Amino acid sequence: MWIRVKSIHCVSTGPGELTEEPFFIVSRYPGNALSETWGPFSIRDGQTILLNRLIENPPGNTVQITLFDSDEPGHHGGGPHDDHLGEIRVDSSDTRGSFNAIFPHYEGMHGGRSRQREYIIYYDLIDDERDLPVKPYLLQLVSLHCRDAQERKDRVFITVDGERVLGPRNMKTGDILPLVSSVDPIPIGSAATIELWEQDSNRNDKFGSFTLVIRSDFNFDRPLDPIRFHRDKGITGDATYNLYYRVTPSS
Repeated sequence: MWIRVKSIHCVSTGPGELTEEPFFIVSRYPGNALSETWGPFSIRDGQTILLNRLIENPPGNTVQITLFDSDEPGHHGGGPHDDHLGEIRVDSSDTRGSFNAIFPHYEGMHGGRSRQREYIIYYDLIDDERDLPVKPYLLQLVSLHCRDAQERKDRVFITVDGERVLGPRNMKTGDILPLVSSVDPIPIGSAATIELWEQDSNRNDKFGSFTLVIRSDFNFDRPLDPIRFHRDKGITGDATYNLYYRVTPSS
């Protein structure tokens, strides 16, 4: 088995932090010793860092990928103020496919009440390092409608599974942005996370998130209701957008 760690996506940094410096420590046991450190990476709200790191996981082994936030340069997990955000453990017998893990992922790791730190790690489990996971559907973004801008003019961008697919684009209340000609169909699996953000020079604002789930009874011919992104807490002004889309089988 091979593990392809594709990217780390920052939904929100911790309380009082405009940027953070997450890093990974990767180990494999019991045999075929492996110890690697990736990072630290400077990251802020709404940002995705592409990793595309491959890890071999021979039969009978387990790989552990641990995420920390570095609060003191050079410690890499050993500093008294570094935050341990959690880990992914992958056995060589685990089901193959595309996955994501949300960090921190247990009680008490999210920080203060007013703001919660959140990261998403996207990764694939594959049999051969040259394999690509099957993504049997295509997501086509059709148009984005600004019902109520946060400011006089917003600079919005869209991510799908942590990767930016549009923007930033300037939009104001009443604007309609056609997307079919500017955004190619996006290959997705049976679930995909779509987020709308507003890019600021200080801290990016997340306008909302939607998880699209495609089950066996999904009706590809039925017109889909738009995704409504609405945010009026923690930011100045309201923000309401509708995203129209369609999904088709890839073959």
